[in-house]
Amino acid sequence: MPLGFNTKDFFAVTLFSACGISMLLFNKGAVKVFPYIWTLLTMQTVATLVLLGVWAVVTKQDFQLDKEEAKAWLPCALLFVGCLFTGLEVFKYISVSTFTVFRNLQNLLVAFLEYQLLGTVIPWTAVMALVGIVFGVVLYAIHDLSFSMPGYLLALAGILLHAAYNLMVGGLP
Repeated sequence: MPLGFNTKDFFAVTLFSACGISMLLFNKGAVKVFPYIWTLLTMQTVATLVLLGVWAVVTKQDFQLDKEEAKAWLPCALLFVGCLFTGLEVFKYISVSTFTVFRNLQNLLVAFLEYQLLGTVIPWTAVMALVGIVFGVVLYAIHDLSFSMPGYLLALAGILLHAAYNLMVGGLP
């Protein structure tokens, strides 16, 4: 299948990237101004619930809560809260660029876990890309002048939580 330019896909990827970058920068600023992580998480959660409520009213959608489905998703929700917590707490110790570089290791961990736990075959091109990512992260870490052990440990915890979250979400209906 020939590769072509698809405007819709390009727009979606660009919008997704812009949202991700703006969220990181906003959270970094929020933590700097208001360093109360659990309060920030609560405020973000309430804002999300309000927006979902408005969306439900505007689009006239009826959301039904299925208890069994909620039980299945509860571990994912808890992992996601852990991801959000580490993602905010880490900004007390390391920069956005350092966090972004380290977050790329999540791809390696997910690929490794998918291979080990699910038997997913990882193409050699993907393995080579992952080796390149690891090389880049190591190079960055060696030259990181603002090294912070708590920051690196929080980034690692966030990577582990994100990997577990991605694997768990991938296995749910």
